[in-house]
Amino acid sequence: MRWEPQTRRVIYLREGYDHECFSPLEQFQRKFTELKDDHEH
Repeated sequence: MRWEPQTRRVIYLREGYDHECFSPLEQFQRKFTELKDDHEH
């Protein structure tokens, strides 16, 4: 996953889909929840 600041888009991959997906940051934040690994506190 990466962030494109000039267009304010999040670029990410989805399981089972071979192409990159793009979403505006606000839409991405509404649809997805951040998950953290145990080592990230």
